[in-house]
Amino acid sequence: MGRRSKEMARRKLGLRTCVVLLAFSGVAAADPALRSARIIPAPSGAPPASVKLEVVVHAPAGLRAKDFLLQLDEVDPISIEATKVTSFKDSADDLSVVILVQGNVLFMGDPESQPEPTIGYYDVVKEAINAIARARPQHTRMGLYVYGDTVIEKVPMGPADAVTGDALGPQRDFTPITIKSLQRGLERAFSILSNEKGRRVVFIIGDGGDQAGDYSPRRDVDRLENASVEVYVLGASPREPMAADRRRLEALGRLGAYIYANQKEQVVEVAGALAAEMNNLYTVEFPAQASDGQFLPLDGKEHTFKVTAGKKDTDETTIRFPPGPCSLGPGLRACICADGRAGPPCPCSTCWVLPLGLIALGIAATVGAAYVWWKTRPETSIAEDDPELPAPAPEPAPAMPPPMPRGTIVIPPDGGAVDDGPPSVG
Repeated sequence: MGRRSKEMARRKLGLRTCVVLLAFSGVAAADPALRSARIIPAPSGAPPASVKLEVVVHAPAGLRAKDFLLQLDEVDPISIEATKVTSFKDSADDLSVVILVQGNVLFMGDPESQPEPTIGYYDVVKEAINAIARARPQHTRMGLYVYGDTVIEKVPMGPADAVTGDALGPQRDFTPITIKSLQRGLERAFSILSNEKGRRVVFIIGDGGDQAGDYSPRRDVDRLENASVEVYVLGASPREPMAADRRRLEALGRLGAYIYANQKEQVVEVAGALAAEMNNLYTVEFPAQASDGQFLPLDGKEHTFKVTAGKKDTDETTIRFPPGPCSLGPGLRACICADGRAGPPCPCSTCWVLPLGLIALGIAATVGAAYVWWKTRPETSIAEDDPELPAPAPEPAPAMPPPMPRGTIVIPPDGGAVDDGPPSVG
């Protein structure tokens, strides 16, 4: 009978583990989320094709550059494949994490309580903290805090390897804590992360309850979201969870991820799943000019785009692309014009610069060649021993007719006008 009970327990535990893995798969298979986008300008003196679009995408693990595609729904649709992808776990980006653990006695448990011990989650919470701290120790600062009626600092912000489950202290330390204030814990986490750099994360382990039964996390969610703080939530409770408590956790988890461990044995697996989900962040670069000749719309205007990660698309977002003047720089097969179109011939107003420059260069070369010819032309010279040619004699003046005697009358021979024919003297 004992063997059968143990076998049934093993099967039950295996079923619970499958439930956790399925829950994790549901989180990981969710639509990818576009966290940020920015333009990386071209280096000084480089052609416009050196411009890059960099996006940060939250997507499932194991993706490579070919799994990311930038899509712009223009008049002529643009689809450009990523050229570089860096997973967050392998990057040198800074990460700051605040782990918030619910510390009231009903959650942690008290094995020495009478008349019977309180069964809590103290032991599995310790293991969960270890799983979170080991997820990404490089370039990470981390702190451990417990919230009850006040917030207790167990490990101040510092290197991640300083945070362990043992840092919680003995279980009896939680016996006098009877109140839980999630709101105070969130306020303390926000205050701490306000002074941290890089990516900032709050990791919550608790049942979502608060001493103020009507507490709504909406204000805290808005403040965390506006500050770009992510929230990963491990929900768990030794007792039947209240619907209002789970709604609080779900609202906070929208800023990152949320999984509820329905059984105590699932807490550690859920912590590992959430830690992996925290690492499923990619920095992706798209070039201004794709290998197939497509171009980003470098026209100084806003354009809407989305990113395909794996087989699913992110939501659309809008960004202003920088203006890119016409260029025939090295490595370019065509112009990138100010209106985003491509050539040659470049269909934009700035592309006249190149042909005009060639014409001006041709004119300058022609003028220069003419000047050189003029300066070096052969000159005709007269030898010193050649005799000088005599000056031409002046032509004789025409002979004047002799003067006629006074009283002489000129009579035309035919009796006509005086001006017609040679004169006759009478």
